[in-house]
Amino acid sequence: MAWWVRLVFGCRPLLARAKKLLDPAWYTALYRKIDMGQIFQICASCFVLCACVLFMREGYFLAIKNNLPELQFTSTASAKTDAMPPETLNALQPASGQKSKTEQRQYDYQASEQPLEVEGVLVPQKTTVISSSHDGKINRIYFDDGDLFKKGEVLVTYTCEDLKAELETVESEYKLFAEKGSRGEKLFKLDIISEIEKMDMESELTKARARRGVLLARMQNCVIRAAYDGRVVNRLANDNEYTRTDRVLMEVASTESLEIEFLIPSKWLRWVNVDAPVTVSLSETNETYDATITRIHGEVDPVSQSIQITAKLAPYQKPLLPGMSGTVTLDVNEIRNAGVMGYLETVR
Repeated sequence: MAWWVRLVFGCRPLLARAKKLLDPAWYTALYRKIDMGQIFQICASCFVLCACVLFMREGYFLAIKNNLPELQFTSTASAKTDAMPPETLNALQPASGQKSKTEQRQYDYQASEQPLEVEGVLVPQKTTVISSSHDGKINRIYFDDGDLFKKGEVLVTYTCEDLKAELETVESEYKLFAEKGSRGEKLFKLDIISEIEKMDMESELTKARARRGVLLARMQNCVIRAAYDGRVVNRLANDNEYTRTDRVLMEVASTESLEIEFLIPSKWLRWVNVDAPVTVSLSETNETYDATITRIHGEVDPVSQSIQITAKLAPYQKPLLPGMSGTVTLDVNEIRNAGVMGYLETVR
């Protein structure tokens, strides 16, 4: 058995006796019945325990048996550095903050020497085709081509005179059955009507409420509101026209930061991935914009051996419109400096 194990098991009786010093009941029993032999044993245990604590504080353990040598432990950094020879201390260098070659990221493919330049087109982040929700007459279309609108603004309204008349009828029926149901509850409590008659009144009220809800939902389709801030791209209907269900009325697009779509050779998936930085030079403004790849489309064209990429432009000041075109530049070194690995190098 190791010496330190014998040391721990040898001190257990001493620790058990010292634990009694923390128990108030033990002092009461000691006061009532004093045992001098027990007091002597406890005092001796405390003396030995204190001696062990002092030796451990100085960093030494006494040999228990078999003439074990003394072991010395130094716990502070100053003691370690004091024990080092001057040559070792002079050889120590401060951390540079850079990764060693073994810690640097390894790539499967050698970087392309020449940057890639391809043509791209600006597209909005969101596009919506607004179609007619039902057959009827258009009352008014509030925005024309190129007009800006805010989220929640009314884009199109229908006349819906037939629905309004039907809703008035259902509203009157609903009020009538609601009043009948209220009075029927009182008559039932007075035992004037039976439970069957009461349930029949409640059923009529439920049906009227359901018909009213259906018409209110249909009335909401008489007004088309904008789902986001945007611009009218193409208006295809006019005021006072009769339209059929599913006819396209207008096309709208969001006014958020534009995206650019472009094609790259499929082999460039070795170095390109989501979050890779690219540079966009637009022909219309003759300016350069920063962009970040946000989406890689899910299929390679087998004929042209290319794949479609979408990148989002960084915030810009001057207004831009969808359809503007320019040159997209991809540099492998810049992509790797941004910490992005190629799609084909990514572990999936």
